[in-house]
Amino acid sequence: MIRHLFFSPAGGSTTSAQSLHLAPGGVTNDKNFGKPGREALVCELELLAKHQLEPGATKENIVIEGLSLHSLPVGTPVKIGSVDCVLGQRLSCSGEVPSQAGERGVFVSVVGEGDIAIGDAVSITCATSQ
Repeated sequence: MIRHLFFSPAGGSTTSAQSLHLAPGGVTNDKNFGKPGREALVCELELLAKHQLEPGATKENIVIEGLSLHSLPVGTPVKIGSVDCVLGQRLSCSGEVPSQAGERGVFVSVVGEGDIAIGDAVSITCATSQ
């Protein structure tokens, strides 16, 4: 389930939000929109708690609870709210938080488009055969 949402506007600082719009390219209105491989950073609330960090501390876009994306292989299809995404690169370390090595978050590539909000479900989906 989505617990927290953040975006960083160009020239601005990380801002919390009740909802975000995802589209191929990432989080609209975020400074990283359209940067390949950096579409949206998802972090697990459980990992933040383990490292005694507050949501937003690692500059993630989406904080989830109850699903360990970190344990899933790259390429796994997931649904965030109503938006189809694919797991990508794991972000292995934050320079500000060296104790968090290997557990900062997982980038997702956004395949679909739509709004997501705090409280929306996050689930693993089955790949469809073509």
